[in-house]
Amino acid sequence: MKLEDSKKVHGYFLRLSYRGEIELTHKVIYIYSKCGSMVDARRMFNHMSNKRMDTLHPIKKWVLKAIEEGFIHFESMQKEYRISLKIDHYLGVLAISRKSGHLDQALEYILTLPFEPTSEIWEAVMNYARIHGDIDPNDRAEEILINIDPSNIDLKKIPTPLPKKFPTINMLEGKNRVSE
Repeated sequence: MKLEDSKKVHGYFLRLSYRGEIELTHKVIYIYSKCGSMVDARRMFNHMSNKRMDTLHPIKKWVLKAIEEGFIHFESMQKEYRISLKIDHYLGVLAISRKSGHLDQALEYILTLPFEPTSEIWEAVMNYARIHGDIDPNDRAEEILINIDPSNIDLKKIPTPLPKKFPTINMLEGKNRVSE
């Protein structure tokens, strides 16, 4: 189904007296997800009065499929089309992982790179970790980045080690905790 057709179905859906029906809302979200319009699918979800986690399944499924396709296309660039991959291509793959919230997958991917990760890659990881509130990958990337290029030291930042009681907290979980 095309996006235009999906919008027509959605418009018809809005005129119905059944528009509060959860199953119909699920179907419209599913249609938008199949068309690849995550903005519209998310907008539908946000306007739902009775939000359920299972409503997000089509969206999550599409995101995972898009990630898989991204990796498939990335691999085919080199193998099938003999394109010489540059740093921007690898940063693009990291961005795909970051947008989907799969920072762990991005870190695993970095370890498999056919070259030593550059400061650009570690800066990207550090920024992605900050966006998602992950302290450990942020600190790890920052440490590696400083080892690669000492001019990246942020003199305004005071290094604070994590308490031994909470070795793997993220900023969101640790927000209200007080160190002893």
